[in-house]
Amino acid sequence: MKEFTTKNGAEVKINDAPFQDAFLLKNEIQKSLAEAKLDIKIDDNVESLLKVFLLIDSNEKVNQALFKCLARCLYNNSKINQDLFEDTKIREDYYEIVLACLEVNILPFFKSLFSKLGDLKTMTLTKTL
Repeated sequence: MKEFTTKNGAEVKINDAPFQDAFLLKNEIQKSLAEAKLDIKIDDNVESLLKVFLLIDSNEKVNQALFKCLARCLYNNSKINQDLFEDTKIREDYYEIVLACLEVNILPFFKSLFSKLGDLKTMTLTKTL
């Protein structure tokens, strides 16, 4: 769970989504990136990261999965759904909310993945030396 105040002063509470919803979001993001055949490097610059973000953000299935995860979250004690963003002032907080949702719901999957990949890289380097 993550609670924060947006730059516009709104109180936001991002709850952990059920495993199935968070897993679906992770999978849709991975599919979106794989289908785009982007060459992603760990040390990419801001422009490359922006391209990745825009690709994910414009994918309808990713957005559907994202709002499934946001269904249990609150914005000034109102449920977060697409109707909330009909208010153009609230749209200014959209990306703060999205990034917090991604952090809470998919980062745990990638933390363990990157940890294991780091272990594999170390093992490979050790064996080649």
